[in-house]
Amino acid sequence: MVSTYLVHHGYCSTAQAFTRATGQPIDEDIASIKNRQRISKLVLSGRIGEAIEATRRLYPALLERDHELLFLLKCRQFVEMVNGSDSQVSPDRHSSTQRHCV
Repeated sequence: MVSTYLVHHGYCSTAQAFTRATGQPIDEDIASIKNRQRISKLVLSGRIGEAIEATRRLYPALLERDHELLFLLKCRQFVEMVNGSDSQVSPDRHSSTQRHCV
């Protein structure tokens, strides 16, 4: 139960140390845990466009299967773009938007 908690919340290093100390194996691939941890950090830092790209690269069918997750990420990306903190606004789209708004 402890290792499941650690893995679920992305505490990869702690889960590995717990495994070494107890001999209890982790039921999940360490690389997958680290990938999800990276994506989570991107989302938490407001870099939603990068998080979507990383998710599509690492888990190609996930966002196509889970439309609600994609919708929530796109909503968050919109909020971050309005705040000016999402770096994934392409210069072409940004400049065309400015031309129409001016």
